[in-house]
Amino acid sequence: DILDYLKNRELFNSLSYTIVELNPSMKTSQQNLLTDFSGKIRWVSSIRELNNIKGCFLSNELLDAFPVHIIEMNDEIKEIFVSAENEKFTEIKGTPGTNEITDYLKEFFIELEKGHRTEINLEIKKWLGEINSVLTEGFILTIDYGYSSEDYYSEDRNRGTLLCYHKHQMTEDPYQNTGEQDITAHVNFSSLKKWGDELGIKTIGFCRQGVFLVSLGIDEVIAEIHK
Repeated sequence: DILDYLKNRELFNSLSYTIVELNPSMKTSQQNLLTDFSGKIRWVSSIRELNNIKGCFLSNELLDAFPVHIIEMNDEIKEIFVSAENEKFTEIKGTPGTNEITDYLKEFFIELEKGHRTEINLEIKKWLGEINSVLTEGFILTIDYGYSSEDYYSEDRNRGTLLCYHKHQMTEDPYQNTGEQDITAHVNFSSLKKWGDELGIKTIGFCRQGVFLVSLGIDEVIAEIHK
């Protein structure tokens, strides 16, 4: 859609579009879909394959698909691990598998009441580090579901945000429809901002999608489409 919108604009002549795709099957589907733009697009399987990028890293509902650690406050913080018994998944509560979990709780001043279960996404920090190592000049624009740290870990959200989607139906059970359902958890945007700042990536703005689109003039775009 982005390329189709830009194809009749001056920017298109100097545009190159790189897709980071881990899944070979998805890459094939994308290539079939984008045959009209084959000269504009290249594929890589990792951000680390890039270098000296001047441009924009764009992601849409990427960070909420990263793996997360699930934790629960009992008498102390426990991490939820998964085992298999009689061909069924079972949960096991244990000591957190990495010190990064307790470091994260301290870093964002998170205090949980007993019984509070939630998620911690540490992969965002690695992702930002990878981008920082290859982005010479430009921007990171990411669109996702999420909250500030204060809202994410509030008592009102004491069951966390982990959700699964299978054939357009939502469930909170990640142990069914194995390999056939999307598993997502909301993004702590405070972590995105703080970890970015530490790398020298300045946060220009943070807002709801509707506000962002209106500020960019979506009303003018809609009027142009419906001329």
